[in-house]
Parts: sequence; C-alpha cells; structure tokens
Amino acid sequence: MGAALRFRIARIQAGAGWGKSTAARAACTGRSVRWIEVRDAPAESGALAFLLADAFALSRAALAKLLREARNDEDVRALVEWFCAHRLDLEPLLAIDDLHLLVEDHLSMALLAALIERLHEARWLLISRRALPMPWGDWLATGDASLAVVADDLALEPEEARALLAQQAPHLDEGGLRAALSLADGWPIVLRFAQRAAERAGDLVALQAMTREMAFAYLAEQFTSESPQQWRELVLIAAFARWIDVALLERCGVANPHAAMRWLRESAFPVHDAPTRISLHDLATEAIVRSATPEERSEMLSRLIVALAECERAGEALDLARTYAPERIDALLAKEGFGLLDAGRWESVEQALHAVSLDRRRADPMLLGVRATLEAFHGNVDRSERLYIAAIRACGDAELHSALSRRLSLLYINLARPEALAVISPAVDEGSAMTRADARSIHALALVVTGNLEEAWREVCAALDDVSVEGEEALVARVSMRAAWVAFHCDLPADAERIAMRALEMARRLGDDALQAMLYSILSSLSVTFHDDIGHAFQYATEMEESAERDGNRQIAEHARRLRFSIAIECGSEERAATVSATIDSGGKIYRSDFFYAFATATRLGWDRQFSEAARRLASCIGEIHNASEARALVATAAMFHAFAGERDAAIATIERAKSAPPRTTAIDRNFDIVARTHLAIAESFAGRPSLAIRHLPQRVTRAWDRALCEAARCIALASPSHAAGDRRAALAALDAAGRHGFARLLRAAFDSFKSMAPAAPGSHSLTEAELEIVRALDRGQSPKQIAEISGRSVATIRPTYAPSSASSMPPIASKRSR
Repeated sequence: MGAALRFRIARIQAGAGWGKSTAARAACTGRSVRWIEVRDAPAESGALAFLLADAFALSRAALAKLLREARNDEDVRALVEWFCAHRLDLEPLLAIDDLHLLVEDHLSMALLAALIERLHEARWLLISRRALPMPWGDWLATGDASLAVVADDLALEPEEARALLAQQAPHLDEGGLRAALSLADGWPIVLRFAQRAAERAGDLVALQAMTREMAFAYLAEQFTSESPQQWRELVLIAAFARWIDVALLERCGVANPHAAMRWLRESAFPVHDAPTRISLHDLATEAIVRSATPEERSEMLSRLIVALAECERAGEALDLARTYAPERIDALLAKEGFGLLDAGRWESVEQALHAVSLDRRRADPMLLGVRATLEAFHGNVDRSERLYIAAIRACGDAELHSALSRRLSLLYINLARPEALAVISPAVDEGSAMTRADARSIHALALVVTGNLEEAWREVCAALDDVSVEGEEALVARVSMRAAWVAFHCDLPADAERIAMRALEMARRLGDDALQAMLYSILSSLSVTFHDDIGHAFQYATEMEESAERDGNRQIAEHARRLRFSIAIECGSEERAATVSATIDSGGKIYRSDFFYAFATATRLGWDRQFSEAARRLASCIGEIHNASEARALVATAAMFHAFAGERDAAIATIERAKSAPPRTTAIDRNFDIVARTHLAIAESFAGRPSLAIRHLPQRVTRAWDRALCEAARCIALASPSHAAGDRRAALAALDAAGRHGFARLLRAAFDSFKSMAPAAPGSHSLTEAELEIVRALDRGQSPKQIAEISGRSVATIRPTYAPSSASSMPPIASKRSR
C-alpha cells in the first residue's frame, strides 16, 4: 500500500469487508489527507460534485445550476473549471472512499476522470469495491497511476489485525482479520461476531455475510428490548436523519434531548461521536432502516421531515421524503418551497413537484409560488406573473401572502413596471416586524420605479434602521443592497457606494454569492454613471460574473458577461470585446436590461459598416425586451442604423414608430429616454431631416457620458454646409474625450460610408446659416427676446419656429438606469 501512494494516482479495489478504508488510513498515517466518503452522497446525478464541494467547504447552491447544465449537455467542462478555480490541487492527497457507489453515475465518473487529468499536481487515492470506468491504461503508461491494490495486497499489515483478534480467533487468516476489521469500524462486538463466523465460513464473502447477519440480529434484539419507547424512537431518528443534535431532537418531540444524546453515546449502538452531534455506525443505520415497520417509519418520518426543515436542513428533508415518503413531498414543499429554492435546490424541487398531484399544484398558494419562481428562473416572465397572481388570490395566510407579494413585486421591479407599487403596498403592514421591514425595502424599490425618489429614500433608510437593530445579518445585507440601489437612482453616489461596500462585506462573510453578484452590478453602474471609470466598471462586472458562477446562477452570469461585452465595446476595446464575446451564449435569452448588449452587438457590426445587418438584429431583439422604455430605445437605435445604411424610408418609418410610443420619465427609465432621443436625433440627421433632429434632443443632461453623446448629435444636426466636416470632427473629438470611443468609431464608419448627408425630405426644410445661429443662441440659454433684439426678427417668429417642442423637453435628470 505504501508503494502505491508514491504514485500520483493510487487505487484500492476490493470487495466489501476487505478493510480497504482501514488499510488506507493506516497507510496514510502521518500524511495530510482530505477524505471524501461517497456513502454520504445525495441521491442525484453528479453526486461527486456535491461531495467535493462539501469537502472543501464550497457552496452547494453554486453547483445546482452548473449540474443542471452538465446533465443536460452531458459535458462536465464547466464543472471542472469551477473546481479548478478553487485550487483542489493544493491538497496533498485526496482520498475518495466507496467509489463503487457512483459507478452508475456517469456524470460523477466523467467529472472525476476530468479532474484527475486537469489537476496535475493533485494526488489521488481511489477506493472502490469494483472496477471503475477510468483510463487506467493511459495513466499506467504515463507513470501517473499505480497498479491496483487488491484484496491480497491488503495483507501487508497483518500485525494490526492479529493484535486485535489473536486471543479471540487465532485461526483466522489475514483476509479474515481484515474483513472483520472493516466490518467492525471501531465497533468491538463485531470482532466477536467475526470470530464466530470464522468457525463456519468457508471464504471471506461468507465470513462477511455471517458477521453482518449477526450484527443485524444483535441490533434487532436491542431494538425490541425492554428499553423505553423513547430510546427506540431515538435510534430511528438517528438512522433516518444520518446525524442528530440537540436542536433536531427537540423539534422531533424528544422529551429530554440532552439525556437522549447521553444515552446514545453510552448505549451499545455504534456511533460516530462529535462534540455536538452523533451519527450511527453504517451497520446500525442499515439494520435499523431495514427493521423499521411501515407504521413506525410513517409516524417517525412525519415528525422528522418537519423537524429537519425547521433546523434549516430542508434539503435533507426533501431527500428523505423523496426516498422514503413521497406522499409527504407536497406538505414539505407547501411549507419550505421558497426556502429550498433560496438554498439553490432548483433541480430537486422541480423534480419533486412531479410527485405532487396536478390539483394540488394548481390550488396550493405556496406550490403556485414555487412554480412561479421556477418559471421566472427559466425566463418565462409572463407565465411567472400569472402564477404569482393566482397564488396571491388563493392565499389566506398573512405571512405567505406577504412573501408572495414581495416576490411578485420584485418581478415587476426587474421589468421596471409600475404595478410593483400596488402589489407591495399591502405587504408593508403584513407579517412580523422583520418581514415588514423587508417589505418596506422592496416598497422603496417600487417607489423608484414610479418616480417617487424622495419618499423612496426615506422609506429604505427607515427599513435599514429597523433591520440593523434586530435583524439577522443576512436580512441586513439584503436590505442594504436595496438601499444602495435606491441611493444610486436618487443621485446619491457617495451613499450608494458606502452602503454597497458595507453590504458586500456582509455578503462575503455569509458566503452569499448571489447577493455579491447584485452588489457588484450596482458598483459597476456607479463606476460608469457617476465616475466615468470604465476600468473599475469592467472589473466589477467581472466580479459579478464570478460570484454568479459560484452561486450557480447561469442567467446572472450570462448577464454579467454581456455587461462586460457592452463596456468593452463602449470604450472601443475590440480585443477585449472579442475575448468576452467568445464566452457568451449566443442562443441564450436576453436577460433583464440587455438593451446595452443588443446595442453593443450592433455597434460592433457598425464598425465593419454592416449597418443593415445591425438594424435587422436590433429589430429581432425588440420582442424579447419586456421593459417599454428599453424597447423604445431599441426602436430608436434601429432607426439610427437604418439611416446609417442609407435606408431612408425604413429609417423614417422606424423613427415614427419610436415617436408613437410616449417616453416614460420616471427615474428608472430616464437613461433609456436619453438614449432614445439622442439616437432619434442622429437618425433624423442622417435621414436628411436635421431641422427635426434638434427637437428630439434633451435640453439638460447632467452625466458627462451622456452629455458628450447629446452634444455630438447636436453638432451633427446643426452642422452648416460650409463647416460640416469641422463640426463633425469636433463632435467625434468630444466623444473620444468622454471615453465613448466605441460610439465615435461607429460614427466615423457611418460618415465614411455616407459621404454626404441625404437631401432634405420634401416638406422638411434645411436650416440657413442665420437660422442655425438662432438655434445655437437658444442652446446657449438666450431668451427669444434677446435673440430678437440681436437678429432683428420678431419674438413671435423665433419662439414657435426654433424653440424645442414641449414633448422634447425634460426635467433635470434625477437618476439613471444602471448599465
């Protein structure tokens, strides 16, 4: 055994009872080893991934969606990259015991083989009862693997077995000794059973079988002894729960849980003892589970499943229900459905729903809410909305009604729909104090969507004060994230950054990767919106992607990649954009506010003067964006690209389509309104209607990033025939100075392919030099009366002709939509 451990890959392959684990542990004495027990694996495809995550204290929730993708695609590369990022190769030796239990789990076997191939510095000890589907020939040829340590090789350490059984069974050979030790696993009485079995057994297999049967008989006697009924219930709980502690026993109704734990430690039952919890020996667990009557099992599971859920072990409760009590799945999901989803058990919950009757799935409010959450997770927002509404109508419990209202309101907020306010308002007065504070923070988000910024800031500050006094850290972090979001939209960048950084520290302590991803999104938006710091924005977007990957949220990670691509395009970094683009799922659904990704993709095509193709792609994206303001901005952008392509009729028709949709001027929509107006102005100029272009432009823009774009559009519209080239160069220089290199490059390509502006449309006059001077004077803030005195015109001819239309004027920008 010691010789095998000199190789990078060592393996032990022997049948049950051969003392594989005992021999391996003895050989590893003095070594630093990370042990992974496969028998603790959940009953799911890809169970090895969960075991590795537990062994290295990684988030199980982060694996849920990666595993779903791996199961669907039969491809483990993403899982391998995720584990490699956590440096498993830093462990001196990884020992995986009982791998034969995963032989039929093809995903686990593929993952293990890929990790062994990829982690060249890691050392492996694989313990199994039978052959594993691994490329042993290749590893032997390269010198990475040792020959298998088989049952005969385990006789290398007979002294230990002889020392334990020499007096009781001197006639046992080495194989018998090892088999007895393997079955005993520290349980002395099994050694006596092995001695008796050795008197009759003709081979090791028979010895093992007889020893096990005697152990089961002994446990059955203990189970049916005259011990108090509470001890019988105790071992049943310990067997089905895998491990118990005082909190679990209290919730299971055990009268004196401390005395029960003490009795179990002192009883004849073999246990693996830890300071705060106990688990039974495997033989004991198997025997107890086999001997339990249907009535005992049903009565005990009815309490245990509920108790596990109350001890924040709802995932284990779900596994137990799926294995032993499918009839209890509906009750568990009806109580813990949202908690299971928040813990990342998306696939388990989705599969468990199939065991619930169709009538129950359609009638129970919690199950309707769970289905709605799953639909939203898959991007089916319309169906999710209908299910949430049905759940709220069917709900009679105040606490659940509040939870459903909060989730539906968050769905509307993500879509920037004002209905969020009406949904969340009743929930502010429902439930416990902390539930009400959580609802108030969501209420503040809804107020932002509807444009009530001052009230939103007061509301979220009050909610944050409430949870900071009594709330758990997870709730404080979640409310802080919402407070940072509100501060961002209220033009309070210092407060937003301070609150977001504090929430980020809490999220890191909690290991909440989903919350970290949302906070990095806010910080990225702050960097672009208020600091014009593209470098930090890109870095925060990268951190957002990594956090989402750890959490297993494939959609947020995809959104982060598209955000990184958009930032790279806007700052004109073609190489960086190409690198990010290679990682983007081109067939994935557009998630949330991915207008900027659609625009960035079109801009990249525009650099190569593929304006018609860019317009076509933009038009195909319009139906996938649920936010009306984003959709309007996308229509305006499509019109601009039609104009760049010289498709004047299509450009004008698209412009009229964008103008027919009235702009929404709430805080969350204003940034998209600025984009729509600016792109419409540029489209009008390239379509030969410069006199109409200036009417689209917003008059007051606070952000330098957007101000440069508006000034460029204004210069293009007001360019005089004699100074057109100079005005255009000035506009492009202003864009470059503001860091908008990508858009400047797009306009250069448009100017190069469109050598001269299209002739003015019939009925749309071009401006003379004198008229242009009047427009410029208005832009400088001069009143029509002052201009009339200078130009000699009447005030009446200046105000209606050259002043911007009321539809194009905007109030001062109060906040911006995050990129």
